[in-house]
Order: sequence, then structure tokens, then C-alpha cells
Amino acid sequence: MGTCHNTFVVKVMALGLAATPFAAASAADETVVIDGLEWALTTNGSDVRWPEAVDYCAGLERAGHADWRLPTKEELQTILLAPYPCGTSPCIDPIFGSTASGFYWSSTTYALDTVKVWPMYFAYGYLYSLRDKSNSWSYVWAVRGGQSRLLGHLVISAPRQGDAWNFGEI
Repeated sequence: MGTCHNTFVVKVMALGLAATPFAAASAADETVVIDGLEWALTTNGSDVRWPEAVDYCAGLERAGHADWRLPTKEELQTILLAPYPCGTSPCIDPIFGSTASGFYWSSTTYALDTVKVWPMYFAYGYLYSLRDKSNSWSYVWAVRGGQSRLLGHLVISAPRQGDAWNFGEI
């Protein structure tokens, strides 16, 4: 008997919203979905130490979800407008609107010294040198959900192949 091969094509469209392969914003939910990650549309609004950043994410309830967390350093890189040197400050995807161009905490600790964390510096769009969790201050951007495209995974949000979404329903 012969071998049967099924081929499926997934078309991901940007809807003209951002420079990423898939982005959809929901003003009502105050979130934006980029490549399978759901981001809070706004930050916490002020510089805090790392323990307070973790607490902020753990206590955040938005869009009917309470499983928010700090993003990894790789996830933070997915919302940059362009790689360093960006040329625009803040160097963040315009879908997020007005954003402070300071430091933002990641959940990624330094392997050789877990008191230190890798922050993203959105003023120019690069990972900054390590910062101490208890003696440094940075903004917080909460995220929830799957893995970003940097990890080699495609996340499809629909339950079935061929499903369609209207803008704002995701």
C-alpha cells in the first residue's frame, strides 16, 4: 500500500498592526497578543524592585486571567521594535502605545549568581548588564501564555484548523 501524506498550510497575517508575524490588540481587555504570548497593554507605571515586580504580576487580574508573570529575557526581546541599535526611543513595538523608555525586569536570573537578573533597556533596545534583585529598580511588563517564536514554536490559538477570528476577539 502507498503512503498517505497530509499537508497543512497555516497563514498568519499581521493585520497591519505591528512588525511581528501575528499581533492583535484588545483595548477592552487591556492586552495584546503577539506570537502566542498575551501581554498587558500597559506597564505597572513605576520603578520597583524585583520582588515587588514578581508580586505585581502574581496579583494582576486582567482580561479574565490571574496567571500573569514576569517575561523571560527572550520574551522581552520579541516586543522590541528593532534590534539594537534601534534608532527610536523607546524601542518597543508601537502597538503598546506610549511607553517609558527605562529598564524592565525579566524573570531570567544569572546562572552564576541568582541574586542578579537580566533587565531589558527599552531606551535603546538591548539587554542591560545584570541588576541586583533587591537594590535595583525597574518597570514591570506582565505576560502570560505559551512560548514565543524565538523558541522555535508556533502557537495556534484556535481549537481547529481553518477557524477564523475577528479583530478584537482573541
